[in-house]
Amino acid sequence: MNKIGNYDFVTDPFHVDFNGKLMLSVLGNHCLNCAGFHATERGFGIASINEENYTWVL
Repeated sequence: MNKIGNYDFVTDPFHVDFNGKLMLSVLGNHCLNCAGFHATERGFGIASINEENYTWVL
């Protein structure tokens, strides 16, 4: 399996500031979503490991 994931996200108009730049809070949310998708694809997503009473944090 590839070590690098590729995930697409949609940026809505309310996700950018007055300069048209993506807000840092939205970028952070996308990073957290990528981490979750990446872990799930590799078999250690939050749902899988919670069954064993484990969790992960960033």
